[in-house]
Amino acid sequence: MGPIPASVMLTAYGDERIAVEAMKLGASEYIVKDKDGRYLELFPAVIQRLRQQRLLLEAKQLFEDSQQAIIQGLRDVVGIADQLIACPDMDQLFHRTIELIQKRLGIERCSLFLADESETVIQGTYGIDLNGNIIDESAFSTEITPQWLSLLRPKRRLGDSLWRVTNGAHKQWNGSKYEEVGDGWIVSTPIQSISGPIGVFFNDTCISQDNIDDVKQELLVVFCSVLGNIIERKRADAALQQVNEELEKRVNERTQVLVEMNQDRQKLSRRLMDVQETERRAIARELHDEIGQALTAVKMNLQAIAMVSHATPQLEDAMSIVERSLQQVRDISLNLRPSMLDDLGLVPALRWYLDRQAQRAGLKPHFAADEITIDISSEIESTCFRVAQEALTNVIRHAQAEHVFMEIREGDHEVILIIRDDGVGFDVEKAKDRATKGASLGVLGMQERVHLINGEINLESVPPLGTEVWVRIPIPENLEFEKEEGTD
Repeated sequence: MGPIPASVMLTAYGDERIAVEAMKLGASEYIVKDKDGRYLELFPAVIQRLRQQRLLLEAKQLFEDSQQAIIQGLRDVVGIADQLIACPDMDQLFHRTIELIQKRLGIERCSLFLADESETVIQGTYGIDLNGNIIDESAFSTEITPQWLSLLRPKRRLGDSLWRVTNGAHKQWNGSKYEEVGDGWIVSTPIQSISGPIGVFFNDTCISQDNIDDVKQELLVVFCSVLGNIIERKRADAALQQVNEELEKRVNERTQVLVEMNQDRQKLSRRLMDVQETERRAIARELHDEIGQALTAVKMNLQAIAMVSHATPQLEDAMSIVERSLQQVRDISLNLRPSMLDDLGLVPALRWYLDRQAQRAGLKPHFAADEITIDISSEIESTCFRVAQEALTNVIRHAQAEHVFMEIREGDHEVILIIRDDGVGFDVEKAKDRATKGASLGVLGMQERVHLINGEINLESVPPLGTEVWVRIPIPENLEFEKEEGTD
């Protein structure tokens, strides 16, 4: 802003009306002679008053300009802060800081240095060279000397500004070290956060050789305070992210261990199921072929004796005992592993078992089945039969039902088994809770068998409307299941 011109109107003619018009036209003062030809006011006094008025106007204008510059500068600081907060990592944050300071605050040359948390090492980040280009200064690192510490924690009296001006060599980073490119004044401003100083910001006007702009430097103080809190927040976020990643890594490792342990447990459980079914089949065959045939021979011999001699009560009792034993052996053999399951397949075995159990318990059986066109492995057949066996046992023991229904359906690469009754029903959640406590293993046994072959099982019961057991078992396209190598 240039000096404000002052104007004085001198005239030998005129009166107060002319003086008012002259003032309206821009005259700073009007001097009028009295009737004796004397000036009403001395001319030097007028000049002094005009000079004071001009200085006041200039001061007012300077204050308003500075105020506008501060307001605009604070707006720029807020805008810069918003953009820095959005930076995804620290490197981009530092680069963006230098870029925005150059564009928004008009800083010619600067460098940003950060201290570690222990204040033992100072590290370079980015700066601006003599050509106005942003350069990477992150290769610079040095121990914090007392001189650096005085810049991080400047001693000042009350009312002193945080920024400090020193005269010295202007330096520029060449990729490996700082080299002198001139000399003059250098301004250092500590970068502070809530927890304390974390770095130093240097700037100069080596390019333009202008004087220090106090308003701009005060804005840099505000900006460095904002920047310090942003950096501290980013550091905390990075540390938290690192902790989260470490925790996630540990959780993944533990999860993988649990998955592998669960897979091993499933393999072992399936192997045990296979062994159990194999043993059941062997024992059932042994009972049928050996003990059953022996009892049949005993029965035939007793019948032959009765035919050639008089049948005594002891002989009739022996024949009755043998008959009951033979029937018990047959029942045990069928319960262990019905030969029909191996000879005729799943559907006939289920139909036979439903009719047999319903007849014994006085239930009315209802059976429905699709024509099964897909091949079903013996493992799936055994699982379906054992689930149906356990479900029918529960119906007979607890349901007090009149009707029992069984369905076997074929889906898209899956088999669906449904067993339901019209009994009194039960509380499914309480039953599961008792099962987990070891009071009843029937429900857990069904779930374990189905889950081992990647199936789904659902139990629904609505007292007093009855219970439904729904099982879905997928059929692998290759019909192969994982088996432990080296098993017999």
